[in-house]
Amino acid sequence: MKSLEEILQGEDIATFLTRCRTDFKFFCERVLSGTLGEEIKIQPFHLEWFRMFWENPRSVVIAARGTGKTTVLSVAFPLWLSLFFKHKHFMVVSNAMHQSVDIIEKIRLYIEENELLHQLKPKAQSLSWSRTELNTTTGCRIVAKPLNANIRGIHNDYLVCDEAGLYDDPNLFFRAIVPTVTARKGHIMVIGTPISQTDLLARLSENPAYKVKVYPIIIGKKLLWPEKYSREFIRKLRNELAPDDFAREYLCKIVDSEISVFPFKLLVKSFDKNLSFEQEPDGKSFYFVGCDFALAAKGDYSAFVVVKKREDGKIQLVNIYRTRGQPFEAQLETLKAIYNMYKPQKMLLDRSSFGEAFLSELAREGLPVTGFSFTQENRNSLFNSAIRKFQEQSIVIPYAERDMETVGQVDNLIKELTSFVVDKTRAGYATYVSRGKHDDCAIAFLLALKAAFEERPFLPYITSGTVAEKYPERFTIETH
Repeated sequence: MKSLEEILQGEDIATFLTRCRTDFKFFCERVLSGTLGEEIKIQPFHLEWFRMFWENPRSVVIAARGTGKTTVLSVAFPLWLSLFFKHKHFMVVSNAMHQSVDIIEKIRLYIEENELLHQLKPKAQSLSWSRTELNTTTGCRIVAKPLNANIRGIHNDYLVCDEAGLYDDPNLFFRAIVPTVTARKGHIMVIGTPISQTDLLARLSENPAYKVKVYPIIIGKKLLWPEKYSREFIRKLRNELAPDDFAREYLCKIVDSEISVFPFKLLVKSFDKNLSFEQEPDGKSFYFVGCDFALAAKGDYSAFVVVKKREDGKIQLVNIYRTRGQPFEAQLETLKAIYNMYKPQKMLLDRSSFGEAFLSELAREGLPVTGFSFTQENRNSLFNSAIRKFQEQSIVIPYAERDMETVGQVDNLIKELTSFVVDKTRAGYATYVSRGKHDDCAIAFLLALKAAFEERPFLPYITSGTVAEKYPERFTIETH
């Protein structure tokens, strides 16, 4: 335990505490530093972060890896707050439970291993301390939660979104996190290193309600933290990492990799910010569905993507259905519901793995299903066709910014598409592979595009009152 004598270094405790309350740097370096065996040296940019959080209702810090974001804002700040203020509620939200538990554990260790902070520990701590929550003798509460809808109902004065670039569902930030500070007029600090052009950090950077600052390790010739990131160290990093990895992790820039087959700057040209997903057909377009399957409770998702061929010949994304852990029968019912809603001309299914079973069952039900085999030739053709259509600007992707459901689904799709790169097979042939965690939505989308661009509707007869009668020039009638 770091003793009070080590902390005070002969100073009067009243004077010392007064300075700690008004000088965050002094608090961190004299109280916290060394407690858990690690030295804390607060830099000028750390104090900027502290002031942003303390003074602004909404702040975003986009900073290079290893610059102390979590230590300063998710650990040191709540400890300082709990020592000098009463009845404050602090929450840190991480992408996963283990990250939340790790943060609470570190705060708990600081309290237990520091004689000055030890006074924050209740005598009956077993009644008020847990793996994700600490209640202090000053009436403060420190809670760490993973990102999910269960955050609702907790009211906070200060909330940190830790490593927000990793959030799987950025929409939960607006639906679940923001409301938790409304009642107490609290402050939100969003911190992280950028992951993609559509992550939460990128979206908030365009939001005028948020004060946003970016902290790369070097700007021009100026070093952010010379003692940690010297010019020689940066040179070694540049040599060791791929250019786009170095730019993302240490310069806080998302660079479209030259090997990305769907670069963001290409995809964004297809965005229409006046359009949202459609929950029912428009009565004049032809619809198509692409399907990628999974059955495991963890891991991959099943994705069903609906597109339509518009009167102007362009293909518009209509809706995305994405689920994980659904049994075979439930997914069949979902697909039948999609068919009954949109009456698609064609449903193109990945027939690998479970796909063959879905194909057989849906065909038996009379749905217009076709299987797609992912041979190397077919896979390359699928991707090449989609790349060409994006280049021709023949694809429309809804992106109404006020529609969080549409934006969230599209952001995930874009993230998956931009993760595809060109690689070589063992035999030396070029092919397309994903470097991302998931590719289900992207594959289903590409299958839907293929169905839409290549399908010529087959009708043995046309009955009155149908869409086909209204638009006869769009049908090809084949006779046998």
